[in-house]
Amino acid sequence: MKDWLINAAIFPKRISMGKDRKKTGFVHFGFHFLLFQPSLSPPLNFQHTIKDIPSTSTHELLLHHYSNGDEKITVYQQLKEALDPLISMGKRVSFTGHSSGGAMAVIAAELLQHHYPDKIKRVVTFGQPAMGFWSFRQHYSLEKKTYRISCDVDIVTFLPGIPFLFWHVGKLLWLHNDKIYENIPTPKRLYMTLRSWLFRPIAYHYMEKYIRRKNYFDHH
Repeated sequence: MKDWLINAAIFPKRISMGKDRKKTGFVHFGFHFLLFQPSLSPPLNFQHTIKDIPSTSTHELLLHHYSNGDEKITVYQQLKEALDPLISMGKRVSFTGHSSGGAMAVIAAELLQHHYPDKIKRVVTFGQPAMGFWSFRQHYSLEKKTYRISCDVDIVTFLPGIPFLFWHVGKLLWLHNDKIYENIPTPKRLYMTLRSWLFRPIAYHYMEKYIRRKNYFDHH
């Protein structure tokens, strides 16, 4: 219930955008709230940890770094603390997330782009709802590095469902009926989705549907 209440918090939240951070855009309040909700902060100095354990993999290093501490900070602050030493080691960063996590990934990437110019490699989201107003889309600095993957009749990708108020960013890759459509207009995608729902009982009669599921029956 709490998650759905947050999803329904469609009020605008202003954030600073652009390289000089003088431009502003509005995003979905609920998704911004998730990114800035309290989290756990590590008491260790991450740079010191790297020097002490030079042979440790990045994944193990992060686990060690966050296995202690109970100081409250936000998810965004924790994310930045984790990225600071990794980027100082010359690494580039990719952001990803599913559903509301994808919306959070887009907001976080835009905010962190100011701190790490040219260090964000790409943003890839799955089943992501729209999370920005037109002002956000207009000033979004990672448009050419963002990929939004949507699968078949995923209704969440059409939410919040308020035309011309919330907008997606990045390049759309829509997986539908064994094809990938790039940047298909939303009205056309909605029409094809509704048509797919309507004709789905007939479509499942096609032989190609049985062939796709052949492996399930082979052992019989």
